[in-house]
Amino acid sequence: MKIPLQITLRDISGSDAIETAIREKAEKLDHFYAHIMSCHVTVEMPGKHKHQGNEFNVRIDITVPGSEIVVNRAHNEDFYVALRDAFEVAKRQLEDYGRKQRGGIKVHEPEFQGRIARLFDEEGVGFIQTADGRELYFSRDSLVNIDFEHLELGLEVHFIEEPAREGMQAKRISVSKHATAETSETSETSETSDIGGDYHRCEISRGAASRAHEVDADKASATFTDGIVELTLSKIKKSKRHTVKLE
Repeated sequence: MKIPLQITLRDISGSDAIETAIREKAEKLDHFYAHIMSCHVTVEMPGKHKHQGNEFNVRIDITVPGSEIVVNRAHNEDFYVALRDAFEVAKRQLEDYGRKQRGGIKVHEPEFQGRIARLFDEEGVGFIQTADGRELYFSRDSLVNIDFEHLELGLEVHFIEEPAREGMQAKRISVSKHATAETSETSETSETSDIGGDYHRCEISRGAASRAHEVDADKASATFTDGIVELTLSKIKKSKRHTVKLE
């Protein structure tokens, strides 16, 4: 559905880039409420002629059946940040209005599970591998109850999917208090020595294996004996026995 849109720019020079960004945001509003009658977006820079920092102010007036939704608190020196914040507020207000019209019944967005597949620390972004093998982009702003610096590869997370300009992305990413990316390692060392004549032969072989799985942090225990720490972690899900037939 194409929403009737009016754009007003005050104290700033208009450009195709600004109007295109506004239109792209407005066209997605009907994903959150299907009965929008009109949308008026006003962008101004009130402090342009005053002795203060220049900030963009974005106001959105949305007409819906029987009411009007007004957003007028998005201020930022970056136009695109102010625009994003204003439409995020408008989206939430449209969702709330739609729930009220349906009698207060809250419709929950489907939640999915996946694992952290890739992390880019400097950029503060990463990718989550879904159960069906896809990879969804996410940023640190989408994390709910964990800091980006505490994320680990293989960590199981919960998230919702939302459409973006580049495709589907992971949003509202959370980690349960029991979910931990636990890595266990096993190693084997053997040594063989052979002394004879003018030489000493010593052979050492080592091996290692690792795996990651969910553990119950509340049931973790540790003991210290003879200088050795033994840590016991209980898995949340029991491992299933697999049979491999060798021919």
